[in-house]
Amino acid sequence: MKLYTVDTLKNQNYDELGMVEGFSKNRTFAINKAKDEMIAEAEQLEADAVIALRYETSSIMEGASEILAYGTAIKFK
Repeated sequence: MKLYTVDTLKNQNYDELGMVEGFSKNRTFAINKAKDEMIAEAEQLEADAVIALRYETSSIMEGASEILAYGTAIKFK
């Protein structure tokens, strides 16, 4: 699965399949877990890649946070 932080891919033809996301609480490898969940959701849509990949984090209490990975799943034509 290819991951891109850019919002669009120039000179590429693709269909947007929709937003995909992954979530994790603050633990060891939390960013990877959130990313892996997002990729699994994209694979269920039979996507080739995810564009506009973003990460967000929020503090839920002292010493604990939530991590969200999200982007747009695409299928190359």
